[in-house]
Parts: sequence; structure tokens; C-alpha cells
Amino acid sequence: MEYIEKFEAGEIIIAVLKPPKIADEELTVAVSQELQAVASELQGKKVILNLDAVRHMNSRMIGELVRFIRVAKGADIDLRLCCSNERLQELIRLFKLGQLVKVFELEKEAVASYSKKGWFRR
Repeated sequence: MEYIEKFEAGEIIIAVLKPPKIADEELTVAVSQELQAVASELQGKKVILNLDAVRHMNSRMIGELVRFIRVAKGADIDLRLCCSNERLQELIRLFKLGQLVKVFELEKEAVASYSKKGWFRR
């Protein structure tokens, strides 16, 4: 994959979105296609989508990100987002992505969230 690099951290797959600026239509479509391929490939897995390298994202890409989140849920992917960029964090808040998926500032926080026991988790 050209725009997404994947790593394994135990049972967790970390997918790093690499383009720093997703502004034009062609790149948006290409990244979206790769995200959909990731969703198909990683059904039933624990996945963190790391957005740390992304500094700018157009509104269409935000829509494609929402689409990816929904497709991931349908594919039984236990998805988390992580993003340390304040500007992108503001977009995530503005578009209320936190209502669709768990969002963390740091990758290590997202990784740790899989091992935390909640009230209803065992």
C-alpha cells in the first residue's frame, strides 16, 4: 500500500496514514480506496489508525474517514484513532468522530486502551 503503512504490535494492527496533506481529489480517492482495502483485509482485528503524520485533510477526506469507520464497524474491526496534531484533533472534535470511534492523542494510549478492563468487559 502506498499511503498506509501497517505494523503489528502483538494482536493489534497499527495502520499509519502517511500523506501529510490530503487536499486534492485524486489523493483523497486513492487514500479512501486504501482505507477500504484495509477494512476488507483486517476483518475482526484490533486496528489503530494513526493519523499523526497528517497535517491537513480536506472535507471530502473527513467524509471518507467517517465511511471507513462505519465500514470497519460492519467488518467487526475494533477500531481506534490516534492523532497528536492539534489542528486535526480540532477537526475530529468538530465532526464528532469521537461519537463513532474511540480517539486518543497518542498511539501508546490507543494500544493500552485494548487491555483496559471496563465495567462490562472481562
